[in-house]
Amino acid sequence: MSNESEAAERLSFQPWIPKGLPFGMSIESLEVVGNAKESAFIIRLTDGFNSSTLYQWDAQAIPLGLGTIRELGILTNKGLNMALLGDLPDPVMSRMKDHLTKEAQGY
Repeated sequence: MSNESEAAERLSFQPWIPKGLPFGMSIESLEVVGNAKESAFIIRLTDGFNSSTLYQWDAQAIPLGLGTIRELGILTNKGLNMALLGDLPDPVMSRMKDHLTKEAQGY
């Protein structure tokens, strides 16, 4: 999958792709998983050494789960849930979450 429009055709929600990423991170791949009603958009990120994955899903179709996903979830004003998971060092993960939260608010 190469872009947001292609992903939107396969999802029950409008996906969001970050326009700028800090710390030398870049988008490695875009994926859609699940069925039409319960789908997720996955953005794989890397800096060439570390990697992380930004998961996105419709907040109404799939509410936030229990445990750590609830702590990582970011709810935007359009009902999109997101979670960032990966092997980034804790300070970098924290700053990435802050960056993505701020950028997603304009979505």
